[in-house]
Amino acid sequence: MRFEKTWFGQDLQEDCRRDSTFIGNLCAMVIMAAAWNSFPATCAQADEAYGTPIVVLTNSPQLFVDDFLIHGQQDLQRTLHSPKKDQDGDEPVIALTDEFSSDSATLEANGSIVYDPKLQRYVMFALGFSAVRQGWDRVRLYRYTSADGLNWEKHSDGQGQWIYPRDRAFFYDQNSKTHATNIDLFSCYFDGNDPVYPYKGWQ
Repeated sequence: MRFEKTWFGQDLQEDCRRDSTFIGNLCAMVIMAAAWNSFPATCAQADEAYGTPIVVLTNSPQLFVDDFLIHGQQDLQRTLHSPKKDQDGDEPVIALTDEFSSDSATLEANGSIVYDPKLQRYVMFALGFSAVRQGWDRVRLYRYTSADGLNWEKHSDGQGQWIYPRDRAFFYDQNSKTHATNIDLFSCYFDGNDPVYPYKGWQ
């Protein structure tokens, strides 16, 4: 690439390859100019945001995902503490035993954990899945309960409380006149104002 014109008052009549330092500096200057143009608006937005008082409840834990509420950070040292697994991670919090007989299966405990005041226990939903099975019961929704939210208990029979589906009829859809092929885990909350159906969920 050859420049024959004057730029910033200097004659640049030297050959510059596309991967030269000159091209890199030129790109950096363009980026800096664009950032500088947006800088006043950014500062104005920050001033407006920080001008609004933030109410922090007393004795309430705060999770700082950014620095929005941090006034200053002089002489600050950030430390990341790695979590330590109970029993060195050798014992699962909950696990399937013989819920699927001898068939291999996994337990996906990624549903909601809610507190049920009627049971006075925490409730967690988990999805059991056996890939080797082909029937309607290859995917099941289980419920586990806990007094403290840390130690989870199975049903009185020693297995997870299997709550859905109980037979193939659960998959039948009246509108389409067909059967669904699968179920999935859902998120929910406990509605204390509804004594009949307090568990409200959505997918």
